[in-house]
Amino acid sequence: MKVRFKLVVLFFLFANHMMAAKIVELPGIIKPQSIEINKDELIIVDGFSINVYSLKTFKLKTKFGNKGDGPGEFPFPPRVKVFSDFIFAENQYRIFWFSRNGKLLKEKKVSHFTSYTPFKDIFIGQTLKLNFKDLQGGTVIIEVTNSDIGKIKEIYNTEID
Repeated sequence: MKVRFKLVVLFFLFANHMMAAKIVELPGIIKPQSIEINKDELIIVDGFSINVYSLKTFKLKTKFGNKGDGPGEFPFPPRVKVFSDFIFAENQYRIFWFSRNGKLLKEKKVSHFTSYTPFKDIFIGQTLKLNFKDLQGGTVIIEVTNSDIGKIKEIYNTEID
């Protein structure tokens, strides 16, 4: 049985205070984990792949990423943030920069599981370091990093039970 995913796109027309909806079929999308909209593109993470659609035509522009541990591959479905000139993806202990057309620009390993949130030209990283030695507690660290994830300043550090 072929599974189809239909997306309802809502456009709010503030000038007329009307709402219009369009239902489109996006072939190949089975289990979307996240959806991002950036300018004229719709970016959908579906499993281990990142799918970029045109918001005007809803045609697939590019699809990239696979399950795996190689360059540009993800062992788990990635979390994605979209910027004007690149797509930032994070997955466990690796972070990725892709061009808007899906070319892997850079990949970096990080030492601990960190979730990064972009903020203008910097990132805010939240790291959880668990104490695996006695399986109790750990440390939560929040830091500001540059665009290459180089630490600028630690702004929070606390032990947890």
